[in-house]
Amino acid sequence: MARKLKITISEVQAGRTAGWVMEHCFHMSRRERGRAKFQEDGILVNGARCRVTQVLAKGDCLEVSGEKPDRTSYEEDCRSVFTYIKPEICYEDQDVLVVNKPAGVLMHPVGCHQGDTLADQLREYLGRQGIPQIPRSIGRLDKETSGAVVFAKNQMAAARLQRQRQQGIFRKEYLALAEGIFKEKRQTVRLAMSNAAKEGMRERMKISSQGMEAVTHYEVLGDGRDCSLLHLWLETGRTHQIRVHMAALGHPLLGDTIYGREEPAAPYRAALHAAQVTFLKPFGNEKLSFYIPLPEDLRQVLRSSVKEIQYETRSKTNEPGGYAGADQKDDSLQNLFY
Repeated sequence: MARKLKITISEVQAGRTAGWVMEHCFHMSRRERGRAKFQEDGILVNGARCRVTQVLAKGDCLEVSGEKPDRTSYEEDCRSVFTYIKPEICYEDQDVLVVNKPAGVLMHPVGCHQGDTLADQLREYLGRQGIPQIPRSIGRLDKETSGAVVFAKNQMAAARLQRQRQQGIFRKEYLALAEGIFKEKRQTVRLAMSNAAKEGMRERMKISSQGMEAVTHYEVLGDGRDCSLLHLWLETGRTHQIRVHMAALGHPLLGDTIYGREEPAAPYRAALHAAQVTFLKPFGNEKLSFYIPLPEDLRQVLRSSVKEIQYETRSKTNEPGGYAGADQKDDSLQNLFY
């Protein structure tokens, strides 16, 4: 349901306008403040509607609602019949959902895929709880990619999490299985990318000096007979970025029939998994970090191909690609593999 923010005006805040408090105390963007202005109960002072220019006094209660429910009746919007599969919820609070996305499931409705996407299932999940909201994904995963996805349950939370993405606070880390043995065991790949779909190519994206900046960091965690286990994290979030960059290095992901071998091979999808997501709660700034183990299809390939996993323990939580806490990483990283 709609997120409401409340504050009792202090002596220090007295004499400021409602708009100033919304910007500096609630950290609302101009767009969020504008949206609240045009809602019937968007900005209230002591229960009465007010303008953003109203000057506040000590003891006033300012209440702001940054949105209206996305729909008034859940039942009216669910006339199409589809099979409900309860999403695997890893974490949920008033503002956020963290979900373990299975491989083979689309993120959002497109074309003939209506009702069988992760967003559809989450909308049904919330609707069954009487929450008339459309969940908003913070970033996306390809259909073939499994792992952690974050959804905001309201517009105000979505705006704050998107800002965290832009600032590099919201971070995802991946595990992947790639073809061959890497000479460079730890490297930063800086190769610009552009859209290739309009050129009639099989690939959707391509390396292009005229394209958008794309930066991928990787480290090799283990070598097998003919493949390597990688830990990756991104500075940019381009479509198919990891798949394109690894293919450009001559090490396409196992099972990737778009940027690698055309003939299907185990695990019969691009071997990419979003293993960890770290962000701050949109309200309160508490740090959250979630680890999602490899799914069974990738574990099977890993057990048969990679002989030994080697990894280093980081003690710096602010290191790019670092995990939240060295002790936490030791246990969680091992659990990701086996």
